[in-house]
Amino acid sequence: MGLGTVAGLALSFSLNRLIARWIESGTHDPIMVLAASGLLILVAALACMVLARRALSIDPMVALRCE
Repeated sequence: MGLGTVAGLALSFSLNRLIARWIESGTHDPIMVLAASGLLILVAALACMVLARRALSIDPMVALRCE
């Protein structure tokens, strides 16, 4: 997840001019880019936690018997 975030930030800063055409307010605000990245990290971590809690609640022997 960290490598993807670093790659995404690098690409977003390098493609700044292309993104500026799509966004009217401009993309020269690094705080907004970091805030969007932080939000994506938070959502990804929450999704991982929900799935991990669900997986922990299943007995491995029951899961193996079902297969």
